Amino acid sequence: MREQEVVVGEIKSQTYALPSGMTQTRISFVCKTKGEHEEQHGQGRIVALPDGETKMVLDMDEILLPEKKLSIFQQNLDFVFGSYEVKR
Repeated sequence: MREQEVVVGEIKSQTYALPSGMTQTRISFVCKTKGEHEEQHGQGRIVALPDGETKMVLDMDEILLPEKKLSIFQQNLDFVFGSYEVKR
């Protein structure tokens, strides 16, 4: 993400006990532009489910993150995660 001048900040991790006795973990983070005038332009959540599945949701502001940078960001996600579903 650094190629797109995006940094991750304000990371928060929470673990919840489920009625089954298992746990679920949620990680929340904020995406900002780097530089002296940091602007928040997105946020994300990663949820680790008890069955071993992990889900990630990214909500990016397409006005603050131009299409070209968003496209490069999606290409990096393709490389790191393989297949994923884009919802707009």
